[in-house]
Amino acid sequence: MRRHAGVVRILDVLRFSVFFRFLFVALAAQAARIRIFSMFLFDSLNEGKTSTSRSAQPVSAAGGQALPARLAWLLLILAGAAWLLPGVFGHGPWKQDETYTFGMIHHMLVSGEYLVPTNAGQPFMEKPPLYYWTAALLAKLAYPLLPYHEGARLASVLYNLVTLVFVARIAKMMWGQRSLMSLPVLATLALFAGTPGMVKHAHDMFTDVALVTGGVMATYGLLAIALNEERRTPAWSAAFWFGLGVGITEMTKGLFVPLTFAATAMAVGVMVPACRSRSYWKMVGTAVLVSLPFFVIWPALLAQHSMPLFMEWFWDNNVGRFFGFSVKKLGSDNDHTVILRALGGFALPGSVLALVALGSGDWRQVGTSKVALPLAFGAISLAVLQSSATARQLYLLPVLLPLVMLGARALPRLPALANLAWDWFSRLAFGALAVGIWATYIVSTWPADQHQPIAFMGKWLPLSFVTPIQPLAVLAAGAMSILWIASLGLLSRAGQWRGAFSWFGGITLMWGLAFTLLLPWADYGKSYEYVYADLQASGHRRSRKLCAGNTGNRQQPFLLGTEPGELVLDQLLNLLWDTPLYEGERILESHLSIGRHPQALRQEVLHHMENEEGIPLSTLVHSPGQGLESSASSPVPQSPGQIVHDHTCRDTT
Repeated sequence: MRRHAGVVRILDVLRFSVFFRFLFVALAAQAARIRIFSMFLFDSLNEGKTSTSRSAQPVSAAGGQALPARLAWLLLILAGAAWLLPGVFGHGPWKQDETYTFGMIHHMLVSGEYLVPTNAGQPFMEKPPLYYWTAALLAKLAYPLLPYHEGARLASVLYNLVTLVFVARIAKMMWGQRSLMSLPVLATLALFAGTPGMVKHAHDMFTDVALVTGGVMATYGLLAIALNEERRTPAWSAAFWFGLGVGITEMTKGLFVPLTFAATAMAVGVMVPACRSRSYWKMVGTAVLVSLPFFVIWPALLAQHSMPLFMEWFWDNNVGRFFGFSVKKLGSDNDHTVILRALGGFALPGSVLALVALGSGDWRQVGTSKVALPLAFGAISLAVLQSSATARQLYLLPVLLPLVMLGARALPRLPALANLAWDWFSRLAFGALAVGIWATYIVSTWPADQHQPIAFMGKWLPLSFVTPIQPLAVLAAGAMSILWIASLGLLSRAGQWRGAFSWFGGITLMWGLAFTLLLPWADYGKSYEYVYADLQASGHRRSRKLCAGNTGNRQQPFLLGTEPGELVLDQLLNLLWDTPLYEGERILESHLSIGRHPQALRQEVLHHMENEEGIPLSTLVHSPGQGLESSASSPVPQSPGQIVHDHTCRDTT
């Protein structure tokens, strides 16, 4: 058997070797056709210093000649697709944020009730429903071409596209450029999109994606208002975008970000001399009028429908989370190191570059709108988050753009050696991670008893899973790998912007490989779909056995005891028996511990069932304050009768 396993492994290696050799040759030929592949890895070593005046030139290829417009746009579209699409399709809702988010979207789809966000039968008043409305609409339009959860995730794609458009418009205003294809504009866009926090959360199905869109739109509007005042050319369109963006932030997350923008607008009105005018405040007042419907219509309808629900949203989830009196009830506290940790990882490299920019002279330009606005918004946001009783790293998402706006200004000032070092660090670090992902994928396709080389992955994913070979995913991953290698030669032509481009390319490659090659494995470990299917099937078999044995009391083998409000395994299985997939996943998410790994839960429950033992689900059920945001609106049922109405033996024939 051992010799046979060795032969199988050798055949697997040979099969992958032949496939990747063919893939490499095909893609390398295509890269040579567009005259990129000839500029490979080491030609940057002979590069000298690049003048600052070159920074505003169009994207260039070898010999200083501009790339053809069609080719430049093709490369931009391919890079955008590699950043945007992996992780959006091909998996179910993942804990911890996607499951409760899709629970509310699915409730809207099946019930037609759009006013009160509801998950597993319980109102979820933490966030307003703008994202849920958008996702429900797109899910309905995309079905049956896409499953509901993937159609709903298209909302994140839509909001991300709008976000990138407005980041590009901000970058053009910052650098005084009219063309999107200028190096400083593209570098600023790459710096924003390459932030780890954006790469991670832009692909999630949750409201913070729309929050970022609203924040970017509002930043664009306020910056346009301030710059127009400096030029003495006020425009009503700037006020419109400022007001619309602030309104979107209110209808996606609540009052924190709108209040921060209000404070930022006042700070800019004081810090920037040109904004100390009636014209500036007229524009800000117009923006307030534009945003007013977002602050009035849904809250008024909610208060008319149910004043307790309105107070839960306004008082508990907005005011209480900041001052702390509702944290014990809703969860998600603040250990006051979260923000500092986020700045050191989640917000890189913008956070470090922002400090470099301020330290290298931008602190003297706080009277200009290009520095005053991002500095004011970033400082106010960080101060409020640090003092808040509730904080998570993802709360820093609206702050990423101001950090990038400040940090991008430092790029032309970095020494040539620093840019070269940043470029090569990104090449080597992300290249090594890419090789590691490929190796992990190959080993994960072997039989489970041969997964010892990737045992370190057991910390996050079940090692018993054998990753299927999906030709389309392998082809996409191979294409991204070859395109990354082929494009390295272009970095030497980017001058002082090369570090930002290299960082973006590397982190995009790493994300793309992980969410094409390892996606089935990650889905198995992070989705409740497989857990639910196993529990439903095992519950069916267990019920047949109990009924056939005529035990007399079908609850008895699984009853916990006498404590009211406890959920027992038998009741959970009864509830899951005939429940559709989406409802079953929401039930598991709502009534079981947020912190428990789905596959760990599956193994524990099935182990107890196979041994015909009762299992105290008090160890699996939510306790007050446990978990993070989603525990707030998923309380333990007050009595078992709320979710189970029939404990008699069902006909299983």
